[in-house]
Amino acid sequence: MKKEGITYCLIKWILCILAISFIILVLCVWRSYMKITLLSKPGFSGNMLVRKIEEVAKSQLMDIEVFLNEHLQEADVVLLTPQRSEDLKEIKKVVKVPVGVISLRDYGLLDGSSIIKYAKQLIQK
Repeated sequence: MKKEGITYCLIKWILCILAISFIILVLCVWRSYMKITLLSKPGFSGNMLVRKIEEVAKSQLMDIEVFLNEHLQEADVVLLTPQRSEDLKEIKKVVKVPVGVISLRDYGLLDGSSIIKYAKQLIQK
């Protein structure tokens, strides 16, 4: 009988650990969900930047949606490319979410990781 009791306890502990691990995983993924709207002038670079941000998000198991020049009101953060920096004041008047300009360095290097980090910083302010 003791072996059955020990086996039962071990199974119970393993199930508890699995349940807690699952909850932590769900919370981590849930907390990283974000909608980013990228405002860019027409051209190829905006699409490339969207793809790069999505690739980085996927590789880091983040659930991030990136929209190019649309869904301003539904976004958690709006990021302008350096070419659109002169529109910052106007965009801030229109939307009720954090708005920022991507650095020329991050834009030029298509540094999706730094751009995601910047977006998170804007949201946390």
